[in-house]
Amino acid sequence: MQSNYINTVLIYPKVGDEAYAVPHMPLSVLSVASAVQQKGYSVKIIDQRVEGDWKKAITDSISGSLLCFGISSMTGPQIGHAIEIAKYIREIASDIPIVWGGVHASILPEQTLQSYLVDIVVIKEGEEAFFEVLSALKNKSELKCIKGVGFKDSKGTIHINRAGAFCDLNKYAFLDYSLLDIKEYQKQGQERVPRAASVSLYTSRGCPFKCTFCYNNSFHDSTWRGQSVDTVINSLSRLHNQGIKNIILCDEYFFQDIERARSICQALTDREMQFRFFYANCRLDQILKMKEEDIQLFHKSGFKDFFVGIESGSLKMLKSISKGITDTSNIEKAAAKLVRSGMSIQFSFMLGLPEESIEDMKQTLKLMVELLKKFPSCFVPGAGKFIPFPGTEAYNKTVELGWHPPKYFEEWKEITKVNQKEWLGDKVGTCAESALFLTSSFDTKINPRANNLLEMIRKLYSKIARWKAKHGYIEFVPEYYIMKSHLGKIFKKKRK
Repeated sequence: MQSNYINTVLIYPKVGDEAYAVPHMPLSVLSVASAVQQKGYSVKIIDQRVEGDWKKAITDSISGSLLCFGISSMTGPQIGHAIEIAKYIREIASDIPIVWGGVHASILPEQTLQSYLVDIVVIKEGEEAFFEVLSALKNKSELKCIKGVGFKDSKGTIHINRAGAFCDLNKYAFLDYSLLDIKEYQKQGQERVPRAASVSLYTSRGCPFKCTFCYNNSFHDSTWRGQSVDTVINSLSRLHNQGIKNIILCDEYFFQDIERARSICQALTDREMQFRFFYANCRLDQILKMKEEDIQLFHKSGFKDFFVGIESGSLKMLKSISKGITDTSNIEKAAAKLVRSGMSIQFSFMLGLPEESIEDMKQTLKLMVELLKKFPSCFVPGAGKFIPFPGTEAYNKTVELGWHPPKYFEEWKEITKVNQKEWLGDKVGTCAESALFLTSSFDTKINPRANNLLEMIRKLYSKIARWKAKHGYIEFVPEYYIMKSHLGKIFKKKRK
């Protein structure tokens, strides 16, 4: 595409974990780009994670036809990279508007617009709102009538237009992968997804459940919407004809409508379209309800890898976060059900939740170790550090407990470094740090080290970490502080 004809450049900044895995395709910008391109606007996507010289790519995109730059960002380190990009745009093209979208700008639009690096925000879904923004910029018309947009007027006053109805996913199902350098996402990384002949895809959006730590409640209004069976099969058929074999599924909850899931899988089987789907999110209660013949159908059609969020081994905490798990024995029942059918499962856990106690953490670590022992083929990555993301009930709870959230947009880039002691207290917060360290060594199947000696040490320590978790010795972990101090000295030397 020649730069002279580009109407908008959509930019996906680095996320922060690029050193550990090949990045997934940026579906948030690809979906919007595909939608506005179908309506006549020419689009260029710059993915900072894979772009060799992103500054040059931005500079080369500037022309008389360029209406705006668009930046999508989640809460966290990605905001820092997005700010770096926006500052560069301001330096070389201060007259071109910068439009921000994504989860963070959607949930905190007013605070985001207070930054001099932000001219317009698109709130929630952008397929239709961003098209209207482009049309307004092209025709030099006002933004005040566009739903789902925030902006600053000529006096600097901020205006927020409430988001309209969610878009029809069937209408915007087509994703134009030619807008990406697809080979950059098909390189093999450390994760277990065979990246050759793979693409990322979504077939639904949202989740109807109300987990207190999840952004879905605010961003998708606790709703779930799925493309029709025909739409999904048409998309997969097109990919199948292009030689795609592996699908990285980006749905928040693919199995919400079990009849739809069954129909999709039956159609794939009937048409003999062979795929393998990765990261199929499924809730524990849904697995328990599934019939054996359904599980066999899912397996046959390529759904052999399930992602199941457990989050805690404590019934008290599971109730606190509204997870819907009322009996921890059901976790093993669901796992056994899937494993019997040849499924692979990845479980997720988190630590440092509001009002979590040391005993709650002990129960979580013990459950993680038990799952690895009873189901050795399953994957149990290190527990995630709970982060109080805006727009969540858990965020409000941490504020009640004494945490002070960032006052300015730019400060959100540091949120993943938040000190959990602010809402847990010193003793419990310190234990959470040690527990997170221990869990990172539980499952040695994940990201094996190329160095044989390091891998041997890792496997040896994994046995120690599991033993400590099993017997509840998670408060005294001196090796964590030794490692922390050692790494700190290394980084200090590097900075010098």
